[in-house]
Amino acid sequence: MPLDEDPAGLAGFLDGADMPAAARDKLRTCQLRTCQLGPEFPDGLSRFSAAVERVCAG
Repeated sequence: MPLDEDPAGLAGFLDGADMPAAARDKLRTCQLRTCQLGPEFPDGLSRFSAAVERVCAG
């Protein structure tokens, strides 16, 4: 919503959702989850099974 010289829309503009902050929070959560749990694909069990097979093979 563009603002003009009429201050009537200012309250609605200021009370609106802070989209950049919400996007930053979502990105931070995704980065933290990836850092702690590893990548989403392949899943953890597949990565663990592959690691066990590599250790057993050689």
